[in-house]
Amino acid sequence: MSGIVGFWDFERGEVKPWQLRAMLDRLKHRGPDGSDIWWNKGVGLGHCALWTTPESLHEVMPLRDPSGQVVITADARIDNREELYSLLGLTGSEREKGDGYVILQAYLRWGSRCPEYLLGDFAFAIWDEPQQQLFCVRDHMGIKPFYYSYKPEFGFAIASEIKSLLILPWVTDHLNEERITDYLLGEFEDQEHTFFQDVCRLPPATSMLINVRTGLRQATYWRLDPEQKLNLPSDSDYVDTFHNLFQAAVACRLRSTGPIGSHLSGGLDSSSVTCMAKKIQPETELHTFSNVFESVQECDERTYIQAVLEAGEYTPHFVVADQLGPLSESESIYSFHDQAYYGPTHFLVWGLNRAAQQTGIRVVLDGFDGDTVLSHGTGWLHELAHQGEWEHFATEISALASGSQGQRQLFQTFGAPHLQKRAQQRDWQGFLNHAQHISKLLPVSLVGLWLRYGLKPLLPDFAKEKWLYWRTGKHSDYWWNLQLLDSSRVNNKSLDQRLAKLRQKEALPPISERQQHACTLTTGLIPSMMEIIDLSAAACYIEARHPFFDRRLVEFCLALPPQQKLNQGWTRRILRRSMYGILPEKVRLRHSKSNMEPSFTYGLCQVNRKELVEILTSKVIEQHGLVNPSFIPTLLNILRRKDGSLNPPETLAAWKISNLLTWQKISGRRCI
Repeated sequence: MSGIVGFWDFERGEVKPWQLRAMLDRLKHRGPDGSDIWWNKGVGLGHCALWTTPESLHEVMPLRDPSGQVVITADARIDNREELYSLLGLTGSEREKGDGYVILQAYLRWGSRCPEYLLGDFAFAIWDEPQQQLFCVRDHMGIKPFYYSYKPEFGFAIASEIKSLLILPWVTDHLNEERITDYLLGEFEDQEHTFFQDVCRLPPATSMLINVRTGLRQATYWRLDPEQKLNLPSDSDYVDTFHNLFQAAVACRLRSTGPIGSHLSGGLDSSSVTCMAKKIQPETELHTFSNVFESVQECDERTYIQAVLEAGEYTPHFVVADQLGPLSESESIYSFHDQAYYGPTHFLVWGLNRAAQQTGIRVVLDGFDGDTVLSHGTGWLHELAHQGEWEHFATEISALASGSQGQRQLFQTFGAPHLQKRAQQRDWQGFLNHAQHISKLLPVSLVGLWLRYGLKPLLPDFAKEKWLYWRTGKHSDYWWNLQLLDSSRVNNKSLDQRLAKLRQKEALPPISERQQHACTLTTGLIPSMMEIIDLSAAACYIEARHPFFDRRLVEFCLALPPQQKLNQGWTRRILRRSMYGILPEKVRLRHSKSNMEPSFTYGLCQVNRKELVEILTSKVIEQHGLVNPSFIPTLLNILRRKDGSLNPPETLAAWKISNLLTWQKISGRRCI
């Protein structure tokens, strides 16, 4: 974890040192171990350091090559150093140099192709004087943040955080209303734009060349291949290969200058990371940091956390998480976050990071989103339904679900879209044949199938919404999202395009497990969440490391046959089998997964009730310009109910509005 900045002045051809210093001052929390700058005429780079690897203790960046004509600044941890030593011919003391040096040598050897040889988490910029160009790169999965601003008439600038860019006079803080609209709609496919018109993010697995003659050019240096399929001889081969890859992914993230921590929730993913780390380094002290809940007992995972702790020698730390809510400590949080962040339960991580900071931990392992990398395998249900293999489909959901209600819910999610598609295509004979087959295998009636999936898809959207409300007394998530927006202020053409895109995405179910898996791995939500995690970790002088997002592991999991992910009701099957003897059986064989939604609802409606009402009744709503002010009384009336709580769609709507308005109030930025 470090901070980087850079500036190329096109207008005057001169960079002043104080400009770079001012940019770095905004990143002090990212680099408590020192900072430095380099500049030459119109180009300058800066770096602030957080020492987390043995090699980083001796590294000073920006770093120049022996000729002094190629300079690098980097926020990086390179995990395949041994391989690169051999490829680059590095010997002796060169092998003790920092990761910035290794990247620089890779650039000097392979030029713009160097990212193809790198493994790890990195964001870096290299100034090449002979070529008169700046070369910028972000890692494969977007773990490290990278923001930039480019105006051909003024210049080009980069930074680890947006706040560093906003101090430059030609980078305005004008808000990007389309991106804020996406936030309110829950749309995160855009991997490039931010809340600010003049600031963009470099997408994951992307390099960027800036040259005065040719301007700015981006190139994708790596992408997942959903067509790549694994076909190993036996189940044990899959297990052994995964085990080796997972062990390597954890091992390379244990490289540290001091003690290591691990977020331990009690779930399968974080427990696997923690236990694997202990297996690799049994003699090394490993600190665990866990949230526990006193008031929201359904979120408390102590029984599983304790099972892990009893299986090895750990130094545990506990945080009582239901003392905070999603609007708690907003002033402090938004001194680090430059945009209204989406993660509703992200407040739970802040307490863990503070506990780690107080313990002196700088490196924390995280099982974040192992679900996405591994895949629950439920895309296979889509695949079976698409192929009309209803017997196999029924067998799997019967094993996966508990009772007929669970089977109906699984059918509605994974089977119904494919039946519904036949109705939309007016394939009535095919619809009838499949519906009759389904009604004999699952606890759903033929008449119900006709009404819900034959007739309903043909209704206009407003009629579907009324149907849902008539049947359940609840509105859809889609309806709630629309209520948040003041449609008179939003660009209607742009909004219509966004809504059509959302509707199209909902209407087109995946036709295979691998297709669904690839979509979840490449969604813009992942780098957005990684940026949120990075900022909260940086605020506490911590580098968060994510073993599940190791490129090798991601590629392997996507290529797995669906039966290695889901089989006979067991999800994430490959991880469960590979962790036999390492993970406590109580955790390895657990079917359930704790839902943090109640802690979010409790935190917003109980812990933060005063803050929520204050922001919803404040004048800042009238100044916003995008939020629908006429919708606020609806939320306030709901909050006045006897139980004083909201159901999930209501809670998410209240959170998005209140969080956006809180950010606006604290930052002083307006959408008009």
